Amino acid sequence: MLLVEYIRMTEYNTQQSQLSKVLHTIKQCIVLNKILVSTTTTTTKPLIPNKLG
Repeated sequence: MLLVEYIRMTEYNTQQSQLSKVLHTIKQCIVLNKILVSTTTTTTKPLIPNKLG
């Protein structure tokens, strides 16, 4: 009985660590996305009026 609980706990812990890793990578992707969006918007903003004009 104790062994089963231990296995469940270790499985839960590994799932939690995997989940935290996934969440961390998602956060990194979001940050990178924000950086890319901010740089692209700042670089394309001056180009848009030139295209229209």
